[in-house]
Amino acid sequence: MTVPARNESDYITPGGTYREKFLSLFPNFLTDFQNNITNSHQTWVFRFNTQFSEMLARLLQSLHQQLPTNLSRIVEIQMESLKILPQVFPETAMLELPQDQYRVLSVISMYMGKNNGIKWPYYFITGSGGTSKSYIINLIINMLAQRRSNYLLLAPTGVAAQNIGGRTIHSELRIVSASGGFYTQAYADEDLKNRLKTIDTIIIDEISMVSAELFDFVSGIFASLHSNAIAFGGINVIVVGDLAQLPPVTGQHVFRAAAWTLFYPLFLRIPQRQRTDVRFYHMLEEIRMGNISQTT
Repeated sequence: MTVPARNESDYITPGGTYREKFLSLFPNFLTDFQNNITNSHQTWVFRFNTQFSEMLARLLQSLHQQLPTNLSRIVEIQMESLKILPQVFPETAMLELPQDQYRVLSVISMYMGKNNGIKWPYYFITGSGGTSKSYIINLIINMLAQRRSNYLLLAPTGVAAQNIGGRTIHSELRIVSASGGFYTQAYADEDLKNRLKTIDTIIIDEISMVSAELFDFVSGIFASLHSNAIAFGGINVIVVGDLAQLPPVTGQHVFRAAAWTLFYPLFLRIPQRQRTDVRFYHMLEEIRMGNISQTT
């Protein structure tokens, strides 16, 4: 690791990745690194669990006179079931990712940025259910946080937004439906306008549920805020989802949007949720595409 590289071949093999090259040169690095950080990772998870338990205990203690014991226990069980702890990523995450996830994260990390002939701001991450789209979103958020990026994490519905720790498109951008289209308070509210101007990256999950009309409207908001005619004002936009899943309630499919053709697709192909039952995964894929075989 102390020998300076002379050319690109020192970093990567033809058809391979930087990660593969590195691990081939240092085969024991990953195992040693995993052993060194295991305790640290477990400590963080334990700390978050402890903090949640302490807050829940204080809440129940404050209500003990109003709630009978059996009802207090029910509330405790329900609160535990709703617990969502902050994602704790091991420092070895990039070295352990499957090939498709590694490629997606590498492209976003190296090439996402203002269009200058090398970098590109628009990406569409897609894959069927169970290919870790939500996990990739969390990794990207972690990367953006490390870069001190100002980002928006959006989704079309409240449930989808809650699943990723974000907000709905309508609530975050103060959008309301109007006859013949949409209206936003982003132009009238100076605080909101100034905050949105500082955003450099937008992430939208469950993109299949966003209509083409809403997608282009959001694009127009940021173009107007940045006083240009570029889609989304030229800032980074990552949309995530599976176009074979739920469509928008009203309006056209999102791929009919004028801005959609700008988005570079990145595919997640390796099943994670059903990785121990490949046969079941292939059955789900047939159902997803409406092409059910006789065997299924």
